[in-house]
Amino acid sequence: MKLDPKTIWFFNQLSLVDKICCEHFRPLNTVDDQILTELLAHCGSSEFEPINRPVYKWYDTKRMHLWSEIRIYRSIDYHPSIRHVTQIHQQDHRAEKIDWRWPKELFDNILPFGCSWQQITIKKLDPGGYIRPHRDLLTEIQSEDRYNHVWMPINDVHNAWLGIWPHGKYAVPKGKIYHFDHHLLWHAIINLGCEPRYTLVGTYESTGYK
Repeated sequence: MKLDPKTIWFFNQLSLVDKICCEHFRPLNTVDDQILTELLAHCGSSEFEPINRPVYKWYDTKRMHLWSEIRIYRSIDYHPSIRHVTQIHQQDHRAEKIDWRWPKELFDNILPFGCSWQQITIKKLDPGGYIRPHRDLLTEIQSEDRYNHVWMPINDVHNAWLGIWPHGKYAVPKGKIYHFDHHLLWHAIINLGCEPRYTLVGTYESTGYK
């Protein structure tokens, strides 16, 4: 298993913690085990698309490894907010509206009351996979106050961590959904376990809760 030295260095600088709670990474809700079981079943029977990003000459290893995704939903309202990301990555299909690919009712009770989904993606990080320390790019519309971003593990994997600088490395329990300002926090993810780690990553609009 070849691991990225910069990712390993990042995690070695962080203390192992039993929780992270700060202004930009805070718990929103806890999801019922039955919903998690159904989501995990869909993960196991679905085909994930590998995630590729440009490889720049100053990188000695890949920016991410063994990372893939399936896009579950994207509302028409969210459509304009990812246009320049589409242009940057030259992936026009990323800007298309997506009707519910998995049963909508699985996602109805995940967000707090008064919130509505704008986009949902399920990410898969296979054993030995990593995502280098980074902050994410947001488009102008994504940056508006009405849009919020969430992150939730669907399954527990031993030795799989989210690292957030300088708060620590955290084995986030399955079913804990967090508000995550991933464009403001330096973070990385690694899976040194023996099974894939599935994570829900989404964007929602709040009508009063944030």
